Amino acid sequence: MKLLKYTLYSFLLVFFSCNTTPKNNKIVIDVDKSISGNFSDVFGAIEYVLIKEDSLHPMVNPYKFEFVGDRIFILDDRQNKFFSYSAEGKFLYAISASGAGPLEFETIDDFQILGQRIFLKDAMTKKTLIFDLDGNVLGTENNELLKASFYRNDDFSLYYMHNDPEMGFRIIKKKNDEVTGYIDIPKNIEKRISLDQNGFIQRQRKGLIYYNLPFSQSIAVFDKDGDLEYVKNFDFGKYGFDSTMRSRFSGMMEENEYIQANGLIDVINSFLPLKDSYLMVVRQNSNAHYIFLDSKNKVRYQGKNMNNDIDRMQTTSIPWTINGDQVVVKMYSNQFKSNYMETFGNESKTDQGDSNIHSFYEEHKEELEDEHLILMYLTVKDFK
Repeated sequence: MKLLKYTLYSFLLVFFSCNTTPKNNKIVIDVDKSISGNFSDVFGAIEYVLIKEDSLHPMVNPYKFEFVGDRIFILDDRQNKFFSYSAEGKFLYAISASGAGPLEFETIDDFQILGQRIFLKDAMTKKTLIFDLDGNVLGTENNELLKASFYRNDDFSLYYMHNDPEMGFRIIKKKNDEVTGYIDIPKNIEKRISLDQNGFIQRQRKGLIYYNLPFSQSIAVFDKDGDLEYVKNFDFGKYGFDSTMRSRFSGMMEENEYIQANGLIDVINSFLPLKDSYLMVVRQNSNAHYIFLDSKNKVRYQGKNMNNDIDRMQTTSIPWTINGDQVVVKMYSNQFKSNYMETFGNESKTDQGDSNIHSFYEEHKEELEDEHLILMYLTVKDFK
């Protein structure tokens, strides 16, 4: 890994460079050891919440989520639209792209909640808009960087640069006028635009910041000061896709066909830092592996194609994001209703144990006829 530092003054870049060696954090995972697991092995309770869409502001592709206090914030990356809902799923407001005016935006690269402020980054107008938690615009900041996921606090910002070869690095840190580049871009993924659905995630307990690097089996880990501490490199042995092979293929379609035909793992689908553990989910064709690791990267549980034995509602959707120590799965109401009727039919329906599934169904029976987003919260058991 090379380290690049430069000073940014109105697009004038002055470069300084040196070499560093990251810690060796190779973590071997044998997916042949995955058992046919049950939800109750790792989850203690399930709660369902219906996100009640507003007819004037429908969602097309709810992509990134943040849960702050009694609010749910959602970015629809196809509509360039930002939504706020109550924790119970009631629509509060939406902020839409409206133009290139002083307090307007055209696109949303990413968003972050920092204290009582919402930051929306727009590459097209080269600025970041700032709102309060009720959606009132407070102002703007200039941002010369092109499309990027970001993390910011009062001292520094981190940006994932979508493998832009002009930047030279996958992630950069900006502090005042100094910019530091981390992690070289492999030649075979230059200009491949992709991002992790969670962006940068900070683990509050230790302050570490994580980014699931697209087109890899690696997680970048930054310290509380925004400096790269190490990279977790997961080795799936004979099932791991060798990224150096990319040059053999004419394009991503041929590459994906090869990966599927050989039952390989090419990316980490979800990497979710919890209080005392991590949940990593990888897909291997029809197999979804749930791998829980402790803080020392030791595998504590490894299951595949998990059976929901808590409330019997089966889903092929995998964990998408987190809310504290709850894993969040997203699904849609028509899928939920179909699965519910197939599972329970005319059975007597009274909530039992650790799920609100039947009371949820009865409360929202009519709304389930429409296309609404449902969030399934899975409370993770302690892994020490």
